[in-house]
This record gives sequence, structure tokens and C-alpha cells, in this order.
Amino acid sequence: MRATLLILCIFLAACSGNKTTEVYPDVAEPVTIAYAKGFRMSDYGGFIILSILDVQDSTKELHRYYLVRGEGAGYARLPEAQTIHIPVKKVAALSTTHIGFLMKLGEENSLGGFGGTKYIYADAVRKRAEQGEIQELNSGDQLNTELLVALHPDVLFSYSTGNDAYDDQDKLSALRVHNVIISEFMETDPLGQAEWIKVFAAFYDKLDDGEKIFDSIVHAYTDLQHTVANSKRPLVFTGLPFKGEWTIPGGKSFAAQFLSDAGAQYIWDADKRTFNYPVSIETILHDAVDAPFWLNADGAQSYADILDIEPRCVHLKAFTTKQVYNNDARVGPAGGNDYWESAVANPQDVLSDLIHIFHPEVCADSIMHYYKRMDK
Repeated sequence: MRATLLILCIFLAACSGNKTTEVYPDVAEPVTIAYAKGFRMSDYGGFIILSILDVQDSTKELHRYYLVRGEGAGYARLPEAQTIHIPVKKVAALSTTHIGFLMKLGEENSLGGFGGTKYIYADAVRKRAEQGEIQELNSGDQLNTELLVALHPDVLFSYSTGNDAYDDQDKLSALRVHNVIISEFMETDPLGQAEWIKVFAAFYDKLDDGEKIFDSIVHAYTDLQHTVANSKRPLVFTGLPFKGEWTIPGGKSFAAQFLSDAGAQYIWDADKRTFNYPVSIETILHDAVDAPFWLNADGAQSYADILDIEPRCVHLKAFTTKQVYNNDARVGPAGGNDYWESAVANPQDVLSDLIHIFHPEVCADSIMHYYKRMDK
């Protein structure tokens, strides 16, 4: 049994004489967060406090939400703009990765609005959008706030885009839209990204389910890691040039972590950056010339495409030996790529693909999920 609820804090506004009361139980039950740096949660029984943190500095709280169970009797004085009653019934979302998490929890039918419905990969979800059960929230490059308000979702799962039309917290608050910032893409560990399933689970009051799902992901992922722990690590590089520059992941990014966990050596693994950054094509031709594997030549569907973009790639070993792999094995009719939808909630399947590529002797019989070899 959880401890009896107590009124712990009564703050008096000395100047005005007005009283504000925050009601907290005497004991909180912290939710264990093993890998993610971008959030923390505490379960007080009657409600959950969810804090969204700065991934680079987890001492900084960027946003706070109070997830109140049921009608929340006794919690009326929690900050209204940050109080969300759970379980939620209808949600809106702006990233395909959010759909991946909802599907993992079996809550995809709660999605009532989405920004960019034609890019949804999952057949059942895309068909709901085609039938009008999921509203299109994008209007050009802006969020259609009028439609969002009319939809009246319990919560909008958003992210920081750099576009004021999406990121204006004050505007959304004024519209009485509970805008929850999801920052899983900022995590530098694939398991850290996947752990955000606990955040989504909390909104459906399914924390126990979320924790069990995540535990199974960790178990499968770490088992795969162990299969290649003592294997020889082949060199690998990623990307494709665009307007004279080649963008690569930092050596401390989640992409680099994936490669390390799969028993490969990322050429720039000594780099300390956690984000993508551009290098010259000459750097690639020098550093990656003998690397046997090349991943994510995005934008190229064939070796001829690669040469059209940059003829000097003919000198790269991975090109001449036809060891180029793209994460586009699952693409929908309008170009929606399942890698950017369900992979974040299934890092064990991504890892399985990568091990299949780098160490086929370990899992030659495994099925490729997201990756495929460029074959022409």
C-alpha cells in the first residue's frame, strides 16, 4: 500500500495574501531509468511527475508534467497547464517515431491526429488516416492549430523542430493544448532512445507494461551484443555527399554506438561529438578508402546513382566489392520509411541487421528487418 496522502507544502503569497497549495504524498516511488538521459519520473500513487531534461545536462529540467490518475480528487491545485489526466484516450503526434512507440504499447488506435499522414508506414495506421480517422495536422510547413484545437486531443506528442509554428509553447498553452516534448532522438544510446517507451506508457497508465517491454528489449539487445563481443571489428563508414559535403555521425552518437555494439569499428569513433557534422569528400576518400562496409548511402538506390552524385566513390573498397547497405528495406507507398517509425522502439532488430551485415557467420539465418544490400 502506498503511504497516505499528506499536504506537505502550503505556500503563502505574502504580498497579495492569496494562498496556493501543492498537494504531494509523503513518499514517491522513482521510476528506474537505466539508459535514457532526457527524462525522469516519480510515481506518487495518485499522480506521476514527468520531467523532461536536457540530454546534455540532466540537471536541467526543461519541462514538467503532472499525470493525474482518474479524476485526481485532491490534486486540483496542481498547475493546470501542466496537469494531464491519465489514461489518455485520444492523442495527436508529430513524429513517426511516436507511432512506433504507440504500436509497441498496442495504443496506436488512440492516435487521432498526425503531422504528415502520408508518410506513415504501418498499414493499419495509414489506412485509418486514409479513412479520415486520423486528421492531417500539417498545413504546408506549419501546424494547423485550428484543426488541432477542434480535434481536442488529451495530449500532443511533439518535439523541438526549430520551427516556431510547432515549438511555440506559450501559443499552444493558450490554446489549452497539452504539448509534451519528446526528445528521444537526442539520446546517444540506442537503448536510451528505446527507454522513452516508459514515457509513452505513463500517459496510458501502463508503466508496468512499459517497463516489462523495455526489459525484454534490453535482454534481447544485450544478448546480441555478447554474440560479437570477441569478434574482429571491420571498419565501416556512413553517408553520401550532398552539395560537396559528406555528413557523418559524431563518434559519441547513437549511430556510432549501434556500430560498436554490432561488432564493427566506426572510422571516426574517436570523435567526441554526439551530433552529425559535415566533412569534405576528400576526407572520406582518404579515411574510408579501405573500409569494407558502407552504410546509409541515403538518396542512392543503385551504384550508378552513387557515381552520378560523386564519381570518385569508385575508388572506395566498399563500392568496388558491392558492400553498400541502406536502411530502406521497408518503405511505404509515399516514401515513409519504417526505420524512422518503428526502429527506435526495436533497437534489437536494428542490431540484429547490423550483426548480419558485419558478422554473417554469427546470424546468417536471421531475417533482415530494416537494412538491405544495394544490389544493382
